Amino acid sequence: MRKISAIFLSVFIFALFLVSANARSHELGCKGEVELSELIVMFMLDDGGSPSWRMQANNELICWLTEGIENRSAIAATREGEIFVHVMGRRYSVLKRRLESLPWVVKLANPGNAKFPPDWVFIGPKMDCFGADGTGCDFTLLPSLEAGGFSYELLCENNEILTSTTALYHVSYPGKQDAYLAYDFSSGSGGETNSLRLYWNMDSARFYACKEGASDIYDF
Repeated sequence: MRKISAIFLSVFIFALFLVSANARSHELGCKGEVELSELIVMFMLDDGGSPSWRMQANNELICWLTEGIENRSAIAATREGEIFVHVMGRRYSVLKRRLESLPWVVKLANPGNAKFPPDWVFIGPKMDCFGADGTGCDFTLLPSLEAGGFSYELLCENNEILTSTTALYHVSYPGKQDAYLAYDFSSGSGGETNSLRLYWNMDSARFYACKEGASDIYDF
């Protein structure tokens, strides 16, 4: 029962963080675009730094959609924005009246009260990526990390659900505190989807990505 509850919690959080806002990023004045590896660096902590809801608040690459911090449900406080991302030269678009660039979601979150700092940041394409109008919701992580100058180590892999897997990586980058990247994959009738959750704390990463039954490669 504990394992089943953990699985459903993981799936619920994944679905919650894929929900996108209706506002268009270009209309909000988002400027430019960023490589995935650069976006990851943006949310890694400087030496001596700590997670904060104000992280990247004035970065013009990100269009923050949330007014401050929002308690979206009983289990999550969030701060959501959009940013245009490319992955090793691949760009994402969606067919509306015209072909439009498709922003990605960035979402700071914790599973509780907004008075506490965020536990992770979610990164992934908006749900418009699905179907014939979109260009897909999948992306590859490791080539972007390697090209971006990261060092990484696979810590665990959780494949308890056949249509959903998570790989957790310990990542290092010069001048930044180490972080933990949960690389999520799911598949269904709409196609395949990838997303990331960047954790600053190893215990949080272990709880949400390396649950009981996962294939542990690293002893936490």
